[in-house]
Amino acid sequence: MLAYILPIFIVLSIETPLYFELGKKKNIFVFIALIVMNVVSNLSFNLVLSSTNFSVVTVIIGEIIVFIIESLVLYIIFKKKYMILLCFFGNMLSWGMGYLLNNFYIKGESELFVASLIFEVIFSIYFIIRIILLVANFIKNLRKSSINEVNNL
Repeated sequence: MLAYILPIFIVLSIETPLYFELGKKKNIFVFIALIVMNVVSNLSFNLVLSSTNFSVVTVIIGEIIVFIIESLVLYIIFKKKYMILLCFFGNMLSWGMGYLLNNFYIKGESELFVASLIFEVIFSIYFIIRIILLVANFIKNLRKSSINEVNNL
């Protein structure tokens, strides 16, 4: 189970902030959509990968499929072509981090647990700060719209 948690948090802590902060739409719905996209694609990919005994062919084909699907989702959300390049960069960055952790830094279960905790903390801090800012912005916009409605009466 822990082997599935670390990759999800690596992806969440690298790709979600990258797409959200460099995308032009910044609202709670986009933020949640990015998180769901990354969790579903990463978990699906890792379940297929583990069922094929981590075949190199599966890694290559899976990464290409994940990139295509995520690029389409990002284009649908942001309507910007540069998100495809950003998706490629984000996927390569998170794949590289996972590759380094799996092949060079993690030797046992306790190291995997520590690495997982580090990425969970990083993403949790980002998530909390982002949610607070998005809710504050939502409340500010709600107040503005209610003031404008009163002024229009």
